[in-house]
Formats: sequence, C-alpha cells, structure tokens
Amino acid sequence: MKSSKTIAKKSVENDNHIEANSFHLNIISKYRNQLYGFAILWIVFFHAWAIDLVDYSFGHKVLLPLKAFMNSGNVGVDVFLFLSGICLYFSYFKKPNSYEFLKKRMIRIILPVWIIDGLYWLIRYVFIEHADWSSFLNRMLLMQFWEKGDSTIWFVSCIALFYFLYPYIYEYLFGKEKNRVWFRGIILLGISYLGIICFSKVNPSLYQTVEIALTRFPVFLLGCMTGKMIYEKKTLPSLFAIVPFLVTLLFFIVVCLKPFGGYRMRFFYLVGGVSIAYSVAILFAIFDKCGLTKKILSFFSFIGSFSLELYLSHIMLNQVYRLTPLYVKGDLSRYLVVAGISVLIAYLASKVRLFLSEKVLKN
Repeated sequence: MKSSKTIAKKSVENDNHIEANSFHLNIISKYRNQLYGFAILWIVFFHAWAIDLVDYSFGHKVLLPLKAFMNSGNVGVDVFLFLSGICLYFSYFKKPNSYEFLKKRMIRIILPVWIIDGLYWLIRYVFIEHADWSSFLNRMLLMQFWEKGDSTIWFVSCIALFYFLYPYIYEYLFGKEKNRVWFRGIILLGISYLGIICFSKVNPSLYQTVEIALTRFPVFLLGCMTGKMIYEKKTLPSLFAIVPFLVTLLFFIVVCLKPFGGYRMRFFYLVGGVSIAYSVAILFAIFDKCGLTKKILSFFSFIGSFSLELYLSHIMLNQVYRLTPLYVKGDLSRYLVVAGISVLIAYLASKVRLFLSEKVLKN
C-alpha cells in the first residue's frame, strides 16, 4: 500500500503538470494594473498622431511597423473597456448592491474629472470664451458628449453610462439561471450589434456623433461575460496561449490594409482589444520571470494605478499647450514634455482623489 506522503507527492506532481499544461484565463487579472498602464500610454502616444499629427515613421520605411502600432492606439480604449467589464464582476459579485456599486463607481470617475478639468473648464469656457453656465455644468456632469457630441473626454461619459447599465447586465447574465451564461451573452451581443447597425441607418448624423462610444459597448459586454470565468480561474489547454498572438497579428495586418471602415472596423477592434490584452499579459508573465524586466512591470503598474487621471490630464494639458505660442504641430519632443507633466498632474490628482473618496464613502 502506498504511503500518504507518496500519494500527496503524486497529487502535487499532477497539479504541477496541469498547471504547466494549462493556459490560465485569469492571467489578465493578475497583470491588470500593468495592462491599464500599457493601455493608457498607448492612448497617449496615439493622440500625438491623431491630434498633433506626429509621424512615427519619421520618414523611414523601416519604422512603418512602429507607425502602424502607434496609429492603432485607440484600441487601448477597447483594452480598457474589456478589463473594466471583467473587474466589475469581481466588485459586484462580492457585494451585489446597485446603490453602493454605482455610488463607488461614480465617485471614482467624477472626482478625477472635477479635480483635473473643473478649474480649466471654468476659466476657459465661462470666463474666456463666455459660454453659458449650462455648458460648464454639462461638462462637469459628463453630459456634454451625449447632448452636443463634444468628444473631449468621451470615454468618461461612455464608461459612466456602462456603469449604470452593469447591474442590469449582471442580473441578465448571472442573476437567475447560472448555466448558459455565454448563450445569453451571445444573444445580448447580437442584439447590440443589430441595434447599432439599425441606428446607423435610421439616424446617420446622430450615430456619427456618438458612434465612438456606442460601438465600444460590445467589448465591454464581452468583458462582463468573461468576468465570471476569470474569477473562477478557468483554464484552457496551453496551446490556446498562441491564439491571442495570432489574432493580434491578423488585427495589425487588417489595420494596415484597411479593407473597411466605419462601424465594421469598430467591431473588429473588439477582437483586437481582447487579443492584445491577452498577448501583452502573456508577455508580462514572461517579463515577470526575468530580473531586469521586472522594473518594466513596476513602471506599467505605477502608471496603471492612476490611468484614468492620466487620460484626463494629458488631454487637458495638451489643449492648453495647443493654445500657446509654444505649440508646434507634429513635434514629438514637445508633446513628450507635455505628456511628462501630465503624468505628474495625474499622480497628484490620484492622491487627492483617494483622500476625498475616503471622506465621501465614509459618509
């Protein structure tokens, strides 16, 4: 008869074998902060091209892949939304109270907006441009995008709406029947796609105003659907670890060729956002095993801890920079100085936000 120690040893060996031959879906949760850091920096560099027309090839054909990568930085938003959908499951599952959930989430996004943009909006739009107070209030309450299509900080208006929808999404996906989550989720995805397409045909002008946010709902929904699997630490055969890299490669090939545009390209970004998130998480796992590259992980984690504040600060500061005589279109070096200052502003704003959040949530 085998001893209990022998049985225990074999059990551990079997567990290690399963561990080594499995692709853990929760790897994306393990490197969540690093992924947020990666995504926001990608967005910051993307805005240098999209807003300030920086040419990342610098006139050299050999740098065209770098240009393609930087010019695709808007997919960082899809990474953000996918991660947000996942993280909301962790939060709501532990305490499924809609009021407390929304209170905490609204404080998380509104306080940084007020801290970073409040004074700037007041001075610029009310005292310099003499806009009416309703415009200022609409910005402070995140309604300017939905009412007038002002896309300055459209992402915050977008994620606020998704937060309000989340308790209903959670109840539909996980509330009553525990099985067939993906079946219900696919139905909801199909309805979302159909609704977006119909909206684009029925009212094209209004659709163009809000499509940058509306077409991102499916990737957020996919994150919501995936959250449960990640929370339960589901695994797949190790061969599946190759899939994100193959899909990411396909994504960049399609982006470079640009065979289609409009909402169809936005839908394709869903695939890109998910595959890139997992590809980068796998790379971070590899870095984690190397001594020197752990500093890279620490840097991305640091940036990720105030990613929302950095999103807000770099947009605000770039708008100020563009109003000054110092602005030079396409000058990357000056843009990097602005971005560097915005990191400092974002870090300080995050500290103020944490302090105020504790005060508000205690009441």
